Amino acid sequence: MGNIFFSLIICGYISIRRNKMSDKVKGSLKIDRKMFVALLATVLFVGIYMSILSPNAQMVPDHVVISEVQVSGDTSNDEFIELYNPTDHPISLEGWYLTKKTAGGTETNLLAGFPNKDIPSHGFFLITPQSGYTGSVAADATYTQTSNFIAPDNTIILYSDNKVTVVDKVGFGDATDNETLSFPYNPPSSQTIQRKNFSTPYSPYFPYSPIWYAPVQDTDDNSEDFYIGTPTPMNSSSPAMDTAPGPAILYDENGVYQGEYDSIQDAIDNAGDGYIIKVYPGTYDPIVINKEIKLVGDPTIDGHGGVGISIEANNTLVENFTILNSSAGIYIHNNSFTVQNATIDNCTIYN
Repeated sequence: MGNIFFSLIICGYISIRRNKMSDKVKGSLKIDRKMFVALLATVLFVGIYMSILSPNAQMVPDHVVISEVQVSGDTSNDEFIELYNPTDHPISLEGWYLTKKTAGGTETNLLAGFPNKDIPSHGFFLITPQSGYTGSVAADATYTQTSNFIAPDNTIILYSDNKVTVVDKVGFGDATDNETLSFPYNPPSSQTIQRKNFSTPYSPYFPYSPIWYAPVQDTDDNSEDFYIGTPTPMNSSSPAMDTAPGPAILYDENGVYQGEYDSIQDAIDNAGDGYIIKVYPGTYDPIVINKEIKLVGDPTIDGHGGVGISIEANNTLVENFTILNSSAGIYIHNNSFTVQNATIDNCTIYN
């Protein structure tokens, strides 16, 4: 894909210069020889090849998801299943079904017909056995029968009716029914498999995120969407959880969370040298990078006819950005920078 080599993308015209602005001639490419060598060396060094594409932005699912499962705890029947509603409205669960399926394909009911209750918007719903559960968070509903329990290598299936329409399912261990692939491990005693949130990084520069965002990663691949963690059961009375962090999240050079900001520029202004800023998908205003930072994510910068990204500091990194509608897509004031996986459309690049 041609959008990988940022220095070779020419949608309108591209002009690269070192000192005085050259006349921009549509369809032409004027490159200072030394700057061209520097750009080419940078591209080769960071290994940006045509086959490497920017990761797809994750989307919030539009349905209830199975967010956490415990198989055993203080006793063999100390188990629970937690659901999460990522939508902006409550959803009635009346008449829904929850089942388990063995690796051999035998499916049995856990909850045959949910009670007339809602799962709140951005809220949770907790299902437990009638006895055996020892958690401090009360169940919203309990299993229909007293003899059916979750076991290793099971699949948990949520239906919005009498076992016809599958809303969500998760297989673990050697389960044979799953979304693409089962999560490869059974949860150990007193631990759970938990759905990831959107903060899981796809950039090696982005550290692990705060844990208080909702479990909404749903790539339709159980092996990718879950991890093993300490039980954190939530019910319909638990506080609502946002589905994703703020647009720009700031971390220091050691990966320690420093805060969230409504704009990229605010995050830059509050950063120190070596800091990391993770930017989530969306369209943002032009920015000036005047500190030695790493700026990663999958956003779009709309230059509004001006400069999209102005890089004034040395030792900077910009990764997975799209710059549109700019007289100067990226204006580089130095010779020590790295730009990876940048898509530049209808812009001019200056140095």
